[in-house]
Amino acid sequence: MKDIAIGSGVVLAVAIIYAGAFNSYSCWSNRLNGVFRHSLYVALRTDSQLQANAEDLYPGLVGGGLGAQTFLNVAITCDSLKLGDPPLNLVG
Repeated sequence: MKDIAIGSGVVLAVAIIYAGAFNSYSCWSNRLNGVFRHSLYVALRTDSQLQANAEDLYPGLVGGGLGAQTFLNVAITCDSLKLGDPPLNLVG
């Protein structure tokens, strides 16, 4: 019963966030624009180093991470099958 309550709450929170209930045009940094001596903003441009990383470094990092996850998943699955654990019974 508690799993249903927690799961329902999480699914509801994800649905509300996905629907954009917490999106607003009033960023907290906009309220600080007179406090500091400079304007607060995020530059949405790419420089040559970021572009080079996107083409060379990041695909290897993502591929290595996915490969490690796949390897561990296969290792854990094979180990549990080798130990003779019964399959999950989700019906009853």
